[in-house]
Amino acid sequence: MLNSRRNSALFKAYFSHVYIEKKAMNHSNSKKILEHFRQAEIVEINHYKDVFSRAKQDYCMQKHSPKLILAVKDDDFVYRGAPLCEDFGNANFYYASTVMNCIYDCEYCYLQGMYATANIVVFVNIEDFFGEVESLLKKRPVYLCISYDSDLLALEKILGHCE
Repeated sequence: MLNSRRNSALFKAYFSHVYIEKKAMNHSNSKKILEHFRQAEIVEINHYKDVFSRAKQDYCMQKHSPKLILAVKDDDFVYRGAPLCEDFGNANFYYASTVMNCIYDCEYCYLQGMYATANIVVFVNIEDFFGEVESLLKKRPVYLCISYDSDLLALEKILGHCE
């Protein structure tokens, strides 16, 4: 077995490639994110699932060098929270997923193995998420969890979603 030093030499850096949907290409958030990855190879794609959901991916190998996928979410920006999740007594419990997957590899985390890939999807059209939340708030108070499918704080320097 290769030692970790030699093994890491076989892999490119995190986000050495950024896959970007055609419809996300000119989005202002895409441009802001790409500023952090000037050395990355940019690969234009039709839909994020073409990369994220393709068959026969090796999660363990990808975890050494995950790729970033920038996409535009078309609908279902906010979901009603599942009854099994902690709602802290809030009847109007919702969650939003602006990012799918996590850069970390914590043994205890349910995200490990949730997706067949170690790649990360960022939905750049965050304004649409805010629009749906604002519509909900006009009807009722909302308890909103903003990250069940990732660690947003780990990506804050790149995304600024928590700000």
